[in-house]
Amino acid sequence: MPAAPSHALNVSDQARHHRMLLLNATENAGSTNYGSEFWHFSAADRYDAMMRHEPHARYGPIKLP
Repeated sequence: MPAAPSHALNVSDQARHHRMLLLNATENAGSTNYGSEFWHFSAADRYDAMMRHEPHARYGPIKLP
């Protein structure tokens, strides 16, 4: 999907504006965007920690009993 990246150039000005609103709101709330999908965000998991250069994630997999 060529229009899926967060900063795709082939979207309308209105779509670009709405994407920036979404990105700013979610990043200000502490989430990290997956740049290849404007709608996909991560918070406190391994991807988020890697993107923020943190030594570890706050949340991760657990072992079920």
